[in-house]
Amino acid sequence: MNKDTIEKRRQKSRARVSNDRLDVIAAKRDQLEGEIQQAFTRIKTTTEDQDSFRAFGRGLQRISIPPMLH
Repeated sequence: MNKDTIEKRRQKSRARVSNDRLDVIAAKRDQLEGEIQQAFTRIKTTTEDQDSFRAFGRGLQRISIPPMLH
């Protein structure tokens, strides 16, 4: 084999390794994006639940309960 052939094979191999690394990074990025979306959804749901609970509590404070008759 001559030097040119060896160099071309080395470059192809290097490009394949680089592409493999990029594929791994892209897959991890997609996984991370999914986890971030799940966390955001959980936080949003928890916040909405807390807001609903607070609104319910404020509603109870507005109700006047008559004093017990003795």
